[in-house]
Amino acid sequence: MDNCTLVETHCNATAPHTELSLKTSFFAGYAFCMLVLLIAVGGLVLLTAVAVSLASPVPKIIRVFLVNLLAAGLIVATICIAILVTAITLVLSDIGEPARILCALQLWVFGAGSVARLLSLAAFSIVVLRIVRFGKMAMKGVYIALILAFLWIAAMLLNIQIALPIVYAVQFVDGVACFPHYGEIHKAPRYIFVGTSIVFGGLTPLTISTVVPLVCLCYIKRHSITEGAYYKRAMAKFALFLVAGNLINFLGQTVPGIIAFFADAARVYAAYTVTVVSLLPTPIFVIIFLKPVRKKLLEVLTFNCAFVKKRRLARKMMSTAGTATTA
Repeated sequence: MDNCTLVETHCNATAPHTELSLKTSFFAGYAFCMLVLLIAVGGLVLLTAVAVSLASPVPKIIRVFLVNLLAAGLIVATICIAILVTAITLVLSDIGEPARILCALQLWVFGAGSVARLLSLAAFSIVVLRIVRFGKMAMKGVYIALILAFLWIAAMLLNIQIALPIVYAVQFVDGVACFPHYGEIHKAPRYIFVGTSIVFGGLTPLTISTVVPLVCLCYIKRHSITEGAYYKRAMAKFALFLVAGNLINFLGQTVPGIIAFFADAARVYAAYTVTVVSLLPTPIFVIIFLKPVRKKLLEVLTFNCAFVKKRRLARKMMSTAGTATTA
């Protein structure tokens, strides 16, 4: 068995030889650049989620599932920020390698968030199909809550192997970069867990979120829908375009696990870069395709949203009342 455990600080297992060390200022600079980009992307995702929640012209059920999709992306961005901050700290200080349970926890949250993004997109696609077939019908809050709870519980369970050190080892490559590790572990169970996660947490939702919007478009074309046809067609196309973003997300989820077979410094760079880039498309597509969201985002950025307007109006009325009393 591998001598690497979640509670040990150091690993005695023989790691792959790395020609390019990560314990350098170059990697610290790279990590800092990725950190700045992640903070910017995380801010964009957060602002987009706020704009979606305020965009009342968009049906409530659509807003709920879009916010959930964006929230999953925000969780991934947050845990990636934590991973990069940890790496930068380890490079620039004399702090010893942390307990491996920290890396395992970070990878588990990352994996759960990544799967939740894919499952959320599949659920969003099904909601779009429901609207295309039956119109803007309301759904009871309890049903929505149950669906969202199922999505997140499934996402966490599909990554449960990360919490099992006998089938999923982790490491700090060169003592700084949190990364999966293939050492002396029970490899057969790991392949089963990883395969299950890829099939049910990756390929299945990706297939659903690709096929369902196409079905929506075909249904609209064949049934000569007139009521809200433009809106329904636009939502179906929007759902289909989101697939492109989540295909990158799928790569960002699977690439780190695949290249961990050959983990060295260069591949750490590749995995971290793919992961960061995978967060970009979703908020961009939401802003591009949903005009009400663009409008609300602009209002939020210019402090011109309804809440701020009410506050300004209230202050103006108080000021006017005070002036009248003085006079």
